Amino acid sequence: MKVLKAFQGKAYQVLGKDFYHFLSHSKNYVTASLFASGLGIISVPIFTRLLVPADYGILAILSSFISIFSIIYGLGVRSSVVRYYFEDNDDFDKYLGSTLSLLFIWIAVLTLILIVLKNLLFRFFQVPIGIIYVGIATVIFQAMFTLYQSYLQAIKKSKKIAFLTVIQKIAGILIGVILILQMQQDKFYGRAFATLAV
Repeated sequence: MKVLKAFQGKAYQVLGKDFYHFLSHSKNYVTASLFASGLGIISVPIFTRLLVPADYGILAILSSFISIFSIIYGLGVRSSVVRYYFEDNDDFDKYLGSTLSLLFIWIAVLTLILIVLKNLLFRFFQVPIGIIYVGIATVIFQAMFTLYQSYLQAIKKSKKIAFLTVIQKIAGILIGVILILQMQQDKFYGRAFATLAV
């Protein structure tokens, strides 16, 4: 342990404070990403045994829906929060509160529009209407979680972000498998609800 601390101290001196912190945070992000990606690869054969190809098609549409609407729901505030934090203004708390208020209003309006247009979405995506609702709910929570992650990134809590990333991936797989095994039909809902839950 003393050797590790001595090595860290020496690296801190040689690399300089900023570059040392950059490497430290990068290590956390890369490790979490690799671990999550590895779990994703490992989970593929598990889910291919539990689901039929048609279920995978529905889940692929859900995934696309979430990817597209996450961008629209998020309004790009993630990067603005990080940028504003580093401007060293004294009113970051007020800025974050205003950003949250704007995001809540935008989410409420957009969700109302999507619910009104649910039949159009149903016809366009050709998936069960329940998947549309799961997609909308998932996007709402994902927009909030993404904002929280950007806040953690701004305050340099890379270990917490890495931990949340790994836990989210593990929980998604475990909850998905458990729910799929409990369902007699429409097993794709098990994976969809797991995505929503995490």
